[in-house]
Amino acid sequence: MRLTKKRADNGKYYLSGLAEVSNSYHEGYGRIQVGCAVEKLAEYEDLEEQGKLLKLPCANWMEIVFGNQEVFWGIDMDYIENPIREISVDGSERMTWYDGWKTVVLKGADENGLDWEFSPEEFGKTVFLTKEEAEAALKEMSE
Repeated sequence: MRLTKKRADNGKYYLSGLAEVSNSYHEGYGRIQVGCAVEKLAEYEDLEEQGKLLKLPCANWMEIVFGNQEVFWGIDMDYIENPIREISVDGSERMTWYDGWKTVVLKGADENGLDWEFSPEEFGKTVFLTKEEAEAALKEMSE
């Protein structure tokens, strides 16, 4: 059941059945806060209708994707002799966020003690779940 509706006359969203309350609840700044909350709710409802809103079964989506894996494999082309690095990710501080909580990265260190930070988008490109996957990607890069 959708909680918001869009007005035909001005394109703004309002709470279904509560338009009078939400539009007259507070004057000034409070009214702006209510309006922003209604707009945000409408955005989430639009995403849900488009099939783009996902409810995860736990709070930490990284645990769903990677489980308890603490060793990853990265390709570092600066090491010409052996560019495949074993990356150990500390389970307690394995994630960090950037850009106002919009970008998440995993952080760890390789066997040389060098820090690594990598985003989920890098998996299958420069970071891998197994050494065999990293070796196959490196071989493909070399060809």
